Amino acid sequence: MILDFEIFKEVIEAIGAETSLAVIRLFMEQSPILVAGAMDNANPTTDRAESLHALKGMAEQLGLKQLSQNCVTAETAILDAQSGEAVALLVKNVEASLFIAQKAVMESASQLIPGHSLT
Repeated sequence: MILDFEIFKEVIEAIGAETSLAVIRLFMEQSPILVAGAMDNANPTTDRAESLHALKGMAEQLGLKQLSQNCVTAETAILDAQSGEAVALLVKNVEASLFIAQKAVMESASQLIPGHSLT
């Protein structure tokens, strides 16, 4: 499951449409930056892991279970000092699931917040 629609819906109902749109915008803007930080081998290991940890938190709050799980797996691999190739593949999985998650968020926001403007 890419997006747990019930969690996503609960968030929107709990914080309201305007705040939800702000949170979604933040997710859409910051998540690619966090993935890039995790991919950059020049960054310290802790920074790379923290980027994934932050993205995991954002994903969990929006009900993006697959993205969250992929972040946990990649973060653990980085902290466990797994091979560079293994980590690179896991972070690529995060990047791919992020693309799918962003699409799911946009589609779900369209259903729950009619007439929204996320652009």
